[in-house]
Amino acid sequence: MMGRKRYIESKQDKLDRIQRLIEANSEIESYLQFFDHKGQQADSGCWVVRYQVRQKNKIYCYYKLQADREKFSL
Repeated sequence: MMGRKRYIESKQDKLDRIQRLIEANSEIESYLQFFDHKGQQADSGCWVVRYQVRQKNKIYCYYKLQADREKFSL
């Protein structure tokens, strides 16, 4: 039977992956604590939209604060 070779993950591979997950989780928790201490960042009805632009070998990300109603009047 021909098919894709199965990669057999070693015990060390599993331990390395677990360590990376623990580190990522700690980083996310520190971000959450940082923002929790800041309080409310935007009015209700606001959200951030991420736009991705691809050019040749690069990817650029732009962020835009959106709202469900007008926030500024001219």
